[in-house]
Amino acid sequence: MLAEALPKRIRYIRLGDEESRYQGVIPVARLPRLLALLAEGPSKSDKAIQPVQALLTFKQDAPHRHIVSVEASFDYSWPCQRCLEEMEIKAASQHELVLSNRSDVIERLPVSVDYLLTEGDFVEVAALLEDQLLLAMPMVPKHEHCEVTRIEEGATETELHVSQPSLAIDPNFTAEPRQRPFANLKKMTTTNPD
Repeated sequence: MLAEALPKRIRYIRLGDEESRYQGVIPVARLPRLLALLAEGPSKSDKAIQPVQALLTFKQDAPHRHIVSVEASFDYSWPCQRCLEEMEIKAASQHELVLSNRSDVIERLPVSVDYLLTEGDFVEVAALLEDQLLLAMPMVPKHEHCEVTRIEEGATETELHVSQPSLAIDPNFTAEPRQRPFANLKKMTTTNPD
């Protein structure tokens, strides 16, 4: 059974009064920054980008102040930064936001509270989760256990090994004299009093 797509905008004030829940999917196309990151990524997979699964729970905790609890996740493919093999990654976020359409309510919130000042009674669903999903993606995706390998020219698959840089110094090496392209600049910029 396919999950239902969430609407682009939700009238959160009504939902907060009723303590409602929304569950469904959001196509990644509606999350432009996330889509751009995934589309430009180095993944070689032909899989389509899966939609984001989301659960939104709304409640009102004070006059003109609502809280939305967000659980969101999606799967994507990305090359491991160690072995360069494709790997499946699950990015997931669980967070709360205070929603209000009044700036005086937002200004009274503690600094540690995440909030979203809305225009009117509606909130964009993408605004509730895109930032947190971007933060949930690993900066350096890598398998928990893998080895960095490189195939040497002419090596068979059984001769794979971790390449080590050569530290040998050629005794016949002579360094060229250091070039200083701006050495005469000082002479050119100083004026000679005559």
